[in-house]
Amino acid sequence: MAGRGSAPARRAGGKPGAEAKPARSGGAGAWLWWAGLACGGLMALSPGIVLLVGVLEAPILLVVLSTYMAPGKKSQNEAGRTVHAAMLFGAAAAIRPLHRLLLAGASLSTASEMAQEPVTLFGCWLAIGAGWLGGEVLAISIRFASELSAASQRRVLTQRLEVLEAEWGPLPQQEGEAKRK
Repeated sequence: MAGRGSAPARRAGGKPGAEAKPARSGGAGAWLWWAGLACGGLMALSPGIVLLVGVLEAPILLVVLSTYMAPGKKSQNEAGRTVHAAMLFGAAAAIRPLHRLLLAGASLSTASEMAQEPVTLFGCWLAIGAGWLGGEVLAISIRFASELSAASQRRVLTQRLEVLEAEWGPLPQQEGEAKRK
């Protein structure tokens, strides 16, 4: 029986003698695997922390679904900014409850009691909503400012064109421009 290295490498097309592409290491799949491993380890070590963080940060799932599944599909970059803002605000609001949980021993029963406190839930969920709203308002403001800038540049260029046409006469039109005007 031949060893692993003795057979010629083949490409996906099956041609002998062609070099096989090396497997890609890292990437999103590796990051997801490591994140899952870290979450599983944290759940085994301290289920109280996982319970409290899961309850306090649950609206993040709504933010992700509403942002990425919206009918007016945004760019991934713009949607990512909104989700990151909501996550940052939610994480900031969850620090105090997590600190209280750690001081109380991080038990599952304490985490369950803290997860049922309306003030804690409302504060964290409101912070996530504020982060989402801030991200959306910022995206709309940037788009609006960009449109205003483009409109003012268009006015300046049109005025310059009128000055040049008055000085040198009308510009010769190309085939496509005659149809547009």
